[in-house]
Amino acid sequence: MAYAANQHLTNQVKGAKTLVDSNLRDLRIFLNDTPGQIDYLVSQYNTTKRRALSDLNNVGPLLGNRVQEQLGKEVRPALDAALTMAGAIRETKEALENVSVSMEVLQEGTERLQGNLTEVKSHLTNTLTDSACATAQASSICNAISNSLRQLNIHANFSRVRGNAVCTA
Repeated sequence: MAYAANQHLTNQVKGAKTLVDSNLRDLRIFLNDTPGQIDYLVSQYNTTKRRALSDLNNVGPLLGNRVQEQLGKEVRPALDAALTMAGAIRETKEALENVSVSMEVLQEGTERLQGNLTEVKSHLTNTLTDSACATAQASSICNAISNSLRQLNIHANFSRVRGNAVCTA
């Protein structure tokens, strides 16, 4: 009986080995053939897609005009509004760029003017301390000029204007 059981087990193992070999061969074929099948499916999709797009592009004027009329009622006004908005955005961007350039020019000019004004005030102050202003005739005029020098200031304040007012769109 042990011999028969052993013989039966041997026969079953040999059969299992054949099944395992067959399964591995099938798996190898599956793994080797699957990429090709996927490529075939993708090419079929691309063919279908190209055909559909070609059919849409070649819609006759009779059907095409009706489709354009139906879509045109809603699409054209939206496209016109989008184009108008794009134009307004472009003009606004250009205007902001001009403002930005003008701000730079104003700030540079203000700095130069402040420097020149400080230099002129310094020269005037030196002139007013001259002995010629100590005479009775010139004293009142020199004092008036000296008092008015405090008013020679630039009161431009660009701090409330943002430096980077231009957006890059």
